[in-house]
Amino acid sequence: MSRRPATSLSSRSYLQRLQAQEEVRVLLRQELLALPVPAFDRLVARLLLGCGYQTAQVLDEAQGGADLLASASGGLGSTRTLVQAKQYRAPVSRRFVDELRGAMLRHQAQQGLLVTTSTFFGPAYRAAELECALPVRLVDREEMLDLLLAQRLGVRASHAGRLTLDREFFAALVENPPAEPVRVAHAEPSSGAACANALCGGAR
Repeated sequence: MSRRPATSLSSRSYLQRLQAQEEVRVLLRQELLALPVPAFDRLVARLLLGCGYQTAQVLDEAQGGADLLASASGGLGSTRTLVQAKQYRAPVSRRFVDELRGAMLRHQAQQGLLVTTSTFFGPAYRAAELECALPVRLVDREEMLDLLLAQRLGVRASHAGRLTLDREFFAALVENPPAEPVRVAHAEPSSGAACANALCGGAR
C-alpha cells in the first residue's frame, strides 16, 4: 500500500518564517528611503551605538564629506570613525570613498564608514580595499538591513518570533528631532547586536 509523502511541518514553518522576514526587509527598505535625511542620520547613529560605539554624533551640514562622527574605546585608546550615510536608490560611486578619506584627514579620524540604502559600484569596493590608504568600511543595503534586524531597530518580534515593522519607531525618528546635533551615550547593546560586531572592529 503506497503512502503519500508526509509534509514536514517544521520545514513549512521555516519557509514561512523566511518569507515573513523577506517581507519585513522589503518594508524596511521602503521606510529607510522615505525617511527625511535628518531622521535617517539619527537612525544610523542608533545603529552605531548598537554596534558598540560609545558615542555617535550627527554633524551639521557645513561639515562636507561626513554625516556622523562616532567613537569607541578599547585597549590602549579610543578610535574615531567618520561616517557618510547615503540614502540612495542608485549605486554609490568611488568618489564618495575618496571624499570620505579627505574628511577623515580633517577630522583626524582613524577609520571611515560608508553606509548606504543601495549598493556600490565596483571601483568603490576597490578603492575601499586599498592597503596604502586610510581604512574605509563599506556597508550596503543588505548588510544594513541585517544589522537593523539583529538589533531590532525598526522591527518588533511577536511571542512566536515573527517580525513586523515598527512604524512607531520610524514616526518617533521623524517627529522628535533634536535641537542640536545628536550625541548619545552608549548603552549596553542588545544580545542581537553581537552579530553586528564587524562594524566595531575596524574597517579591515
